[in-house]
Amino acid sequence: MRRLFPLTLTLFVLLGACGGKKVATKPVIRPVKTSPVRLEGGKLKRTFAAKSQAGTTSNLSFKVSGQLSKVLVKVGDTVKKGQLIAVVDDKDIRLQLRQGQAAYAQARAQSRNAQANYKRVRKLYENRSVSVSDLDTARASADSAKASLAAQGQAVAQVRQQLSYCKLTAPAAGQIASVPVNVNENIKAGQPVAMLNAGSRPEVTFNVPESLIGRIKKGAKASVRFPALKGKPC
Repeated sequence: MRRLFPLTLTLFVLLGACGGKKVATKPVIRPVKTSPVRLEGGKLKRTFAAKSQAGTTSNLSFKVSGQLSKVLVKVGDTVKKGQLIAVVDDKDIRLQLRQGQAAYAQARAQSRNAQANYKRVRKLYENRSVSVSDLDTARASADSAKASLAAQGQAVAQVRQQLSYCKLTAPAAGQIASVPVNVNENIKAGQPVAMLNAGSRPEVTFNVPESLIGRIKKGAKASVRFPALKGKPC
């Protein structure tokens, strides 16, 4: 029993010391780097797939139907204004022209005869050798022959104009984008024979979603990049 007493007293003293007041400690303040948030204009960049073409694109065609006898250009050719593009066979139109010229010559001869007859009858009428009805008949024949001559002349002029339509020329300088026809092919008036790209500035078109149309303003800047040009902006 004597050996346990000192140990018990020592444990009591230690427990009494632990029950004292707690020591207050100060909180540790750590520095934090801050920066103000600013709005930098709210610019957005959007990318759209676009289609580029020449500022002026023309589908060249003949005003007459016929068989293609010559196609003098191919895709990629650079042409000048007035350069010959293609030719339609004009044999049938030339035949019509000769027939029209023959009919015009005949009408002119008939008109001359009718006018000469009218002058002759008018002199006879002045000498009281023919009646008024004879004079009227001669005058009507002369007028009819004159009208027929004018109609034949107009018909010849129209055929000549059709003959000039057998040659297709470039309306402006540019490049040939496509030639959808071949030699000896029968074509109709107005059928595209070649597509001509003209103009110094290309035209770029693209579709914009409805949700963004209201945000686009007139005069807004845009840049175009072509894969063939290694993505360089234009």
